[in-house]
Amino acid sequence: MRSTLILSLALAAGALFATAAEASALKLVYSFCDARRCRDGVAPMELSRDATGNLFLVVGDFKRRLGGLIVELAHGKTPRTLYRFPCDDGICPNGAGPVGPLVVDVRGNLYGVTYAGGAHNQGTVFKLTPGAKDWTLATLYDFCAQGGDACTDGKQPVGLTYAGAASGQPYDGTSPLYGTASGGANGVAFMLQPADGPWTETVLYSFCALAQCADGAGPWMPPIMDGAGNLFGVAVIGGGGDNGAIYELSPSGGGAWVEKVVHNFCQEALCTDGDYPNTAVAFDADGNLWGTTLEGGTHCKAATWQSCGVIYKLGPDGSSYTVLHSFCQQSDCKDGTFPNGIVPSPDGGVYGTTFDGGGNPDGQGSGHSGGTVYRLDGSGFKILHRFCAETDCTDGAAPFAAPILDGDGTLYGTVFDGGANNGGAVFKVARPD
Repeated sequence: MRSTLILSLALAAGALFATAAEASALKLVYSFCDARRCRDGVAPMELSRDATGNLFLVVGDFKRRLGGLIVELAHGKTPRTLYRFPCDDGICPNGAGPVGPLVVDVRGNLYGVTYAGGAHNQGTVFKLTPGAKDWTLATLYDFCAQGGDACTDGKQPVGLTYAGAASGQPYDGTSPLYGTASGGANGVAFMLQPADGPWTETVLYSFCALAQCADGAGPWMPPIMDGAGNLFGVAVIGGGGDNGAIYELSPSGGGAWVEKVVHNFCQEALCTDGDYPNTAVAFDADGNLWGTTLEGGTHCKAATWQSCGVIYKLGPDGSSYTVLHSFCQQSDCKDGTFPNGIVPSPDGGVYGTTFDGGGNPDGQGSGHSGGTVYRLDGSGFKILHRFCAETDCTDGAAPFAAPILDGDGTLYGTVFDGGANNGGAVFKVARPD
């Protein structure tokens, strides 16, 4: 399934370097692989933030093939490893490969998923609780619990959400958590509820229930919930033309949920409207859905996956779909290519990153560049930083996830490669223009 492509891109990026210099407001907060034998990890991915300004991130450690870590940057500065997923000869009982942004509750507990490992080696949902000295992990659910090859309860989860997340409310620790698992036949959307004993999982929808997967398949990244309790997300394949779709899941009473496709991608010739939506959608203040696609756009090679991607906006009624930017408009794709997710800003703009492009090549003939940080608003599209602007990519390379904004408007994000130790890094842009 193509849902593994983004991980393949990350693993293939390699060590990047360039020689061009570029002025930028971007600063690295922390470069990974600073400790002996990279005990602090490599390849950081998604970021989260609590109400006091502490940053939490998942570190997949894909380069070293280990279980991964959960790391805290206290107020965006001091790194501390909160939990290291143990693995012994490929067996990772508490999970391996944490992915997706962590959920922070009102008591400071963290919730997340691992893509693999656990009791059935198909991923887990976990909770991390702070103690006087150490953090304690509890596994809330092991996927593929029903056995068999089908894994009808899902496998390979990709993230969590909850009611109120879209408006920035912290999780209360008792309401249901919602998420998607990319595997288990063609993927599922699920709900996880705390009970008197173990947490219980309920499958809300199993994808590819319609002929030719017209309802979508391979849900990727967690959904988002609106104020009415409906979930919106993306399926990377399936839909009307097997090029991915935006779906809506709505409760219909009696515990049942109804799914409908609110947009099919690649409705235009050569997929100029976008193809392969691989990132989570986000609401703006007017209720529009924003997102990106990995492929498609007006400046790309037809009939190849090596295309550029778009930023899109979908109106609240699902009828008004607009491509706001097609990447790779500039020579050498200096405006970026392969976009990650976006984060809306309070003033109506959005910020995002691209995994590749930017015009600073790796110097090894691979065709890869360092990637970009950008802003899109009513005045147009602006690059805030082109990575690999420094020799040996000490400013970072290959941003992997959507950035986040803190309360004073500082933008934070991660790069999968580069940095001072070539293990990836966390960066910030203070009050980006």
